Amino acid sequence: MKVIFLENVKGAGRKGEIKNVADGYFQNFLFPKKLAVMATNDAVRQAEAKKQKEVIEKDRLKEDAKLVQSKLDGLSLEIKGKAQGTKLYASITAEDLIKAVVEKVKIRLEKSSFAGGVHLKEVGNHLVEIRLSEGLKATLRVQIIASPV
Repeated sequence: MKVIFLENVKGAGRKGEIKNVADGYFQNFLFPKKLAVMATNDAVRQAEAKKQKEVIEKDRLKEDAKLVQSKLDGLSLEIKGKAQGTKLYASITAEDLIKAVVEKVKIRLEKSSFAGGVHLKEVGNHLVEIRLSEGLKATLRVQIIASPV
């Protein structure tokens, strides 16, 4: 039986894929759990249109990410933190960097954009990598300045 997968099913198919599966597998597992539908001509046309729409949306998002990358890559930020010597009392986190980026270039980033989280604990210059979308990254230059206690 030919089916269109609505979700990724391990070992069977990926979302949007059209495949042949056993009748019983479809009737007893895929259909009741709404993981797949029968591949009628109408359903195939709708699936192809949806896939094309997703490709167009993905391209638009990638173009937006490239624009954001051009604004963020190499951006220098200065952040003040209370310190004793070179050690900060409280680390600079992703939220602090997000706030600084919004103030400087009016771009709102997600906390998940920062690879592995950010915890800058020393005064000085740091490079912070930001993941924007598939394969697109930007690097921020962060200078932490010690402020008097």
